[in-house]
Amino acid sequence: MPYYLRNGSYIFRTERKGGYEEQFLGPIVALIFDRADGKVLKHGSSETLHKWMAAIIRLMEKSEIKLIGGLTLIEGKFPVEELNKCVENQGYITKFYRETSPVAKGMNYEILHRGGLT
Repeated sequence: MPYYLRNGSYIFRTERKGGYEEQFLGPIVALIFDRADGKVLKHGSSETLHKWMAAIIRLMEKSEIKLIGGLTLIEGKFPVEELNKCVENQGYITKFYRETSPVAKGMNYEILHRGGLT
């Protein structure tokens, strides 16, 4: 599983030749996905993904062509199992986004931001 928690902070682990590389992300993680096909486009630090989303929005504002529909950014404190399912299984994030909420089923997470392009 690529994500795990250490002392309340998310760590993203990638396998490299001869070992692993770990990226410290802090207590909040973010994902950008396309609601149309359920594909996760980016995941990682909230700050980085907000910058990426802002760049896409600027690009779309300058363009006469609608490039992306349903692009959505969510960030928060998600259960590691759910986060990894979202990253590893195409389409799972759509189910996660649609069927869960901070108060549903006593889930211990919080979505800090739901924003998107429609």
